[in-house]
Amino acid sequence: MRPGRPAARRVAIVAQRYGHEVVGGAESHARALAGRLRADLGWQIEVLTTTAVDYRSWANHYAPGRTLVDGIPVWRFDSSARRRRLLFAAYRRVAEPVARARPAPRLEALWSRLQGPYSPRLLDGIRRHAARFDRVLFFSYLYHPTVRGVGLVGDKAVLIPTAHDEAPLHFATTRRLFEQCPLILANTEPERDLILRVAPRARIEVAGLGFDDAQDGGRGPR
Repeated sequence: MRPGRPAARRVAIVAQRYGHEVVGGAESHARALAGRLRADLGWQIEVLTTTAVDYRSWANHYAPGRTLVDGIPVWRFDSSARRRRLLFAAYRRVAEPVARARPAPRLEALWSRLQGPYSPRLLDGIRRHAARFDRVLFFSYLYHPTVRGVGLVGDKAVLIPTAHDEAPLHFATTRRLFEQCPLILANTEPERDLILRVAPRARIEVAGLGFDDAQDGGRGPR
């Protein structure tokens, strides 16, 4: 261990999708953070995710089970095989405006399931594996594994919300998620301020991922 490094920690990252074939801002953030925590701090990192690649269908693509991505153990769990795109489109036209206008817990819960990924097996995996980790980091706030998973790990939960001003941000369910989470890490000050407008009691700090400088030898953020 290098002088000044903290003792090795065990950290789980929960992400809705994860892999080289996955394209997305939050998903790229999750992979980059996993690599940084492992390489720069020497922490033991594992990822819990679904078998999906496509965020529109959430169809199973990868094989379920344990694999390695960039040397990091990744546990994949089946996402729901139910056909949901037409139902979700109908929901967004009819029920989402109602859910945004006033608290509607049942409609919000339905939104979370229909939007996907809906993976009871991933939630079971979070519950079973949580005891092995010091912290469990969740990406992103609006996905079902996060909405349901944060409460499964208690004070180990850390939420990286990647929040935008969109309909689900204003759900009562989202406010409860933000205010129950022990720690939220926003990427920017505007994101922090946005979250505090909908959840004033949220415990939130700004901790962006940072950028490598091509001329600094890859030392990363300072």
